[in-house]
Amino acid sequence: ENFITFFMKRIITLALGIVMGLSAGTFTLSAQESRNNTADGIIGNYFIDYNGEQSKVRCYKEADGTYSFLNYWSKNMYDENGNIYLDTKNPDKALRNKPCNEMIIMWNLKYNPEKKNWKGKIYDPTSGIRVDATVQFTKDGMIAVRGSVMGIGKTVKWKPIAAE
Repeated sequence: ENFITFFMKRIITLALGIVMGLSAGTFTLSAQESRNNTADGIIGNYFIDYNGEQSKVRCYKEADGTYSFLNYWSKNMYDENGNIYLDTKNPDKALRNKPCNEMIIMWNLKYNPEKKNWKGKIYDPTSGIRVDATVQFTKDGMIAVRGSVMGIGKTVKWKPIAAE
């Protein structure tokens, strides 16, 4: 199995788990970290380990005040020739040559201070599918990322990590 296929299968597994899994629950905001009570509290780096797939993402604030997540590292991001995988399934043909470590996987996240969560869009690069996303801090200081279509979805926890 070539590296691209292997990497794409891992990304698909992660994305489909987020998008298609069924999950319910309410997430409570962490009282331990006061920064989590602010819109900018989400800014930082996160580690994702889901079904054996591992990635690192960085959340940053856009000029328009929304938040985006950039995938900057994946465990298996190189093919057998040492070339980095590209975003070949992106529905936007102009982005199909973007390396996997430069992909925006969540964007247009807007903070709701009443619900203490962010809502926007999440992207599955293995299938080219974009779905609704909700992000909220959990009691244990992680973020719960929920991808859903028509209310059906999956929630995955991402662990905050130090800046790299």
